[in-house]
Amino acid sequence: MILKSITFFLVAIFVANVSFAQSKADIIKSIKKEFKDINDDNSFKKVVLENEEFMEHMTDRGGSLTGYYKDEKLCKIVEWIGISNGIYISEYYFKEEQLIFVYKAFKAVVYDIKKGEVDYDQTGVKFEGRYYFNDKTLIDSITTGTNPFKTEPKDFPAEIEQDQQLLAKKKK
Repeated sequence: MILKSITFFLVAIFVANVSFAQSKADIIKSIKKEFKDINDDNSFKKVVLENEEFMEHMTDRGGSLTGYYKDEKLCKIVEWIGISNGIYISEYYFKEEQLIFVYKAFKAVVYDIKKGEVDYDQTGVKFEGRYYFNDKTLIDSITTGTNPFKTEPKDFPAEIEQDQQLLAKKKK
């Protein structure tokens, strides 16, 4: 009798883990589709903030914060900040005003040995991070390189709150 109970318990745990993994995979697949649909859509109304409109201190190469709206709903935010040795890029994707995906990258500028100078038009990716959210919870992340960003994925919703407010204010 005990052996049957143990066997049933182990099978139940295995089935629960398999079904969770499938649902997580399905959620990520759905997020990837949303992300692609947003990026393929050219009908968004764009709201752009430049430099000091959203940054406390302007950087060497400036920056921009762009909100993409559809039917008055924010679907995407792109933050681009240029510094002397590279570019910080943060992209935030929303479905029904809920954060679903974050892409972060740091691209370092390339030094052209032949010219003896930095080529600001060429960059090499030093960090990439992809973060998947469901119901305000991080469910998966994929990163490569050393993360130069100061915030943790759990802080992303709070990090973008001010950006959302600034964009909404300019949009009006």
